[in-house]
Amino acid sequence: QYGCEFPDELAEEVVRTACRNGIAIELNSRYHKPLSNLYDICVRENALITIGSDAHTPDDIGNSYSMLYKIIGKTQHV
Repeated sequence: QYGCEFPDELAEEVVRTACRNGIAIELNSRYHKPLSNLYDICVRENALITIGSDAHTPDDIGNSYSMLYKIIGKTQHV
């Protein structure tokens, strides 16, 4: 509900800068839409990642994990 598309070119720049500085990228299903685009960029750049759900209700806990399992299963990046 809060997420919006973030230009891939800008995401690539952010991820590359984070990689150069040893900073992890948070994959968060609430804010990163679509999550698969940012995940693919992180894999391509060999970025460190952390997973956050920004859960505001018990039902939101783990949303990012289940979304990432689906994405990883499709892309075989394990």
